[in-house]
Amino acid sequence: MVDLVAEHYQPTFDDKHGFVKKPLPWNRPLVITGQEQADALAFLPMAQDACKPAPPDPVRKWISTLGALVAGNMPVGDARAKLSAYTRLLDVPLGVVDDDDSLKRAGHRFKWFPSYAELAQFVDEEKYQLDERVRRLQLIAEGPKPALARARQRLHPSPLGSVLKRDPSAPVLQERTDDLDRSQVAAYWTARMEGKTIDEAFAVATESSGRSLENVV
Repeated sequence: MVDLVAEHYQPTFDDKHGFVKKPLPWNRPLVITGQEQADALAFLPMAQDACKPAPPDPVRKWISTLGALVAGNMPVGDARAKLSAYTRLLDVPLGVVDDDDSLKRAGHRFKWFPSYAELAQFVDEEKYQLDERVRRLQLIAEGPKPALARARQRLHPSPLGSVLKRDPSAPVLQERTDDLDRSQVAAYWTARMEGKTIDEAFAVATESSGRSLENVV
């Protein structure tokens, strides 16, 4: 379940920061099992709770710990003033203050104690990830959309899988199309998807060039 909703990244070069991890687009899986749907429903309430605003005390502790990581030589009075103001104004989700990894990410982001705008932007990014996890769990809990699955199948057909599903006893070697050119391969699989037998599909694919069926089977 964690892998189904997890963020996946691609290393990307940025002129300012060098190589950074760029998140890849996420799509609802085309195949979702009943167990995965049940797991998503079980995890969903916890994910929704993580998006709720945290009470002031955990927020104060989280910001105080961040200050210890990045404050440097900031005067104690200034640190306390910022801590008090940030705690009162920032809407920090429970999933952020309860996650030690969020402190690690903030510690890598900030070299010095951040301004309110900088910390608010960081918190908003963290909240977006929590909201996105809820959205993904909801989609998995709903299961795959039949119309979407059919559309994907039309755009990216898996002919061999379809053939084997229809006729599990069909030898895989009979499905070889290595000796056909690109247009003939397309004609072959189109014929197979229309329900023609392997021999009939090869005949359709090769009739324009006059090639013998025995040469390609």
